Amino acid sequence: MKVLVDGKKLDVPEGLAGREDILAFVREHAGAKGRVVRALSVDGTELDEESFAALSGGTEVDFTTGPVRELVNESLCEAQLYLANLSAGFERIADTLEGDKSAEGLGLLASAAEGVGWLLQVLHNCQVLLGLEDGEISDGGLTELKADLLRNLEDVSASVEEKKYLELAYRIRNGLLPDIHRLGGYLLSMQDASGSPLQ
Repeated sequence: MKVLVDGKKLDVPEGLAGREDILAFVREHAGAKGRVVRALSVDGTELDEESFAALSGGTEVDFTTGPVRELVNESLCEAQLYLANLSAGFERIADTLEGDKSAEGLGLLASAAEGVGWLLQVLHNCQVLLGLEDGEISDGGLTELKADLLRNLEDVSASVEEKKYLELAYRIRNGLLPDIHRLGGYLLSMQDASGSPLQ
């Protein structure tokens, strides 16, 4: 199979037989140049990486790459938008709990908690790609903020288990939400580090 990266032929070592080996080789090749694989097509048909790995035919694969910093900036922009929605979601949960609609609030809580996990994962992935340690971002307090978030999530969980819904609303408003808002500053700081302004 002929392998192209950004339209240019790439010589692939003879021993690479499987599609996953080719994909790993191209990722490494792109990474050495500060780039990541953004898309790929086989014989002109765009595929995702999983489909490419499972594909048995094809004569030519073309990988499209982009700068790591571009990917990081896009991810951080998406995380900023998500952060605003997540904050609004937690506000709504607290409102429903205070309004004696605990079933509705509890139904939303699991998704919102997963959202915090997603946000922390994006933050971590971007940190790795930028090569930044917790202490190098914003005021250097990211490690403490992560610990506070986890502690506040545990407190929220305890209130759910004890069926103390007004306490749960209070913990969301006065523990979890301030920490989530603080994450926004770290996202902006990382965006500055990526060299691209917030869009």
